[in-house]
Amino acid sequence: MPEKARVFIAEDEKDWQQRIERNLKRSEHEVVLTAETLAEALRALDRFEELQVQVATLDGNLRGKYSYGLDGREVSLAIRSRFPNVKIVGLSSDKFRGEADIELNKADTFKLGEVVANL
Repeated sequence: MPEKARVFIAEDEKDWQQRIERNLKRSEHEVVLTAETLAEALRALDRFEELQVQVATLDGNLRGKYSYGLDGREVSLAIRSRFPNVKIVGLSSDKFRGEADIELNKADTFKLGEVVANL
């Protein structure tokens, strides 16, 4: 992965989305696309090629209520089928149930810049 990755963030909680973005930017990664809902995340895939997304950070639950990680799973499977070279970081307070190259607990987002650089 290049030192400065182009990143997509799917996170339904605005505070967490801002923390994730701040931690990525500190490490000079560029957030090029965000989504707050499952529907927005799936639509965002249509822009991956245009925006040259290299990494996706995915929350497991994108509905504001628990979906038991199935939202993250659905988005990660869609990314894998369309963009197999995009690296996926599963971010969850619980267990990420999707296909991820690496999983982080949300409490560890301060490590995100380094994790992305080493994917």
